[in-house]
Amino acid sequence: MSTTKPVLREGNKGPAVRELQMLLKAHLPNQRELATDGDFGSNTKQAVKAFQRKVNLDADGVVGANTWRVLLAHNQLEALYKYPSGPQEFLADIAVPYIGATESRGNRISSDPRMREIFEADRLSHQRCD
Repeated sequence: MSTTKPVLREGNKGPAVRELQMLLKAHLPNQRELATDGDFGSNTKQAVKAFQRKVNLDADGVVGANTWRVLLAHNQLEALYKYPSGPQEFLADIAVPYIGATESRGNRISSDPRMREIFEADRLSHQRCD
């Protein structure tokens, strides 16, 4: 992973912006509206400023060497790069509450309320699957 990163600002597009957005989301977990789309728009600029304020940098919304240095100092950096960001993030957020929910034998809802929610969402609650 190169430590030489481009200066990024509003209007930039591409993989470096996507990387920036992934790192911002890791440092600022409450930034749900921040897309990892590679487009440095107003949401990304606001997230950059929030991050810069958080780490006591000049909050100008421009990602230069100092901002990159602090972004890349994340304590789970290796894990962040292991699983690239993308549409799976949205699906993972949906799936988290259902981790560990299991159907009862015969593909039935069981007593787990999470399974009832899944079956009702799929309109399967009244079907019998043997």
